[in-house]
Parts: sequence; C-alpha cells; structure tokens
Amino acid sequence: MSIWDDAPAAFGAFDTKLSDEDEVHFQSWLTEQSAQLGRDLRNDLPDYDVRAQFQQMKAAGNLNIKPGHGSDIGKKPNHPTFSDESKHSTPEHPGGHWRDQGNDDWSYVPSPQMMAEPEHSPEEMAAYFKEAEPTTPIQSPPVDEWALQKARDRRSAADDFARLYDFTNSRNIPRGNK
Repeated sequence: MSIWDDAPAAFGAFDTKLSDEDEVHFQSWLTEQSAQLGRDLRNDLPDYDVRAQFQQMKAAGNLNIKPGHGSDIGKKPNHPTFSDESKHSTPEHPGGHWRDQGNDDWSYVPSPQMMAEPEHSPEEMAAYFKEAEPTTPIQSPPVDEWALQKARDRRSAADDFARLYDFTNSRNIPRGNK
C-alpha cells in the first residue's frame, strides 16, 4: 500500500498532536504569524505540519517565522519538496535531499520512492519548481538508486500477482473465487 492511498484523509494523520494548552497557543500564534507574513499559514496545512514547526520554534525559544524558505521539519509526504529533514521521512517513505551547492545555493534531489508516485511525476515537479522555487535546480535521483527501486517495485508487483492468481489452474481464476 502506498503512502498516497486515500491521501486527503491520510494527511491529517501527519499533524503533530499538541496538548490542549499548546493547541490554543498554536491557533493564536498561527493567526498572528499569518498577519505578520501577509499570508494565511492555514493554507499550508494540507502539505505541511505547521504544528511541528510551532513545536520546534517554541522549544528554541523563538516563535517568529522569518519570510522565505522555512524549516523542512513539518513537510508531509505530499509536499513537492518532502525531504529527509522532515520528521515524517521514514526508511519506507524517504523524502528527497537538499544538496548544498555552495554560496547559499541549493539543489533538490527527490527520492526514488517520491518519483514513483504520480503526485511527484517529473512534470508535476517541474511545474512546482518553476512557480515556487525558480532558482533551485531539481536533480534526478542517482541512476543506480532509481533502477534498483524500480526493480524492487516490479519484483513486488510480480510477487503480488503470483499470490493473487493460482497458476496451477490454467484458467487463472483469482484464489478464493473457484
């Protein structure tokens, strides 16, 4: 099962749970920060765990968001630049990686798993970067890593197909429906 299955319902599961007291503080902070930045941070909630950012900033003792690119701590798997810096990146569903190109220039390398998902197709990624990160190059995952993941995906699909169908029966009727 893909992390993208039933995405609209699933991504609320990536919201950091706060205590009742912290949730009240978070809601007022969200309103204040939205006003200071001139944009509604609630618009980020579908693909960014803003509560994780709030929690991180509160622990650091600085609750003022600076304009520009923020922390990747709360990026959810459906965010176009979901990265290995996100608290939601796992070995099963790793985020991409930001590469320091020097002189404060960065490039982004999506993980092979991300590129295998329709939400992160090369076309979708190019459109996102053109609009949101126009000065940031996007790089393909290393070829050997990409090929290895694709081989695993094909092998897994073949295993699933073999388990589903009984090849000893020439009619290939799905098991359980004989």
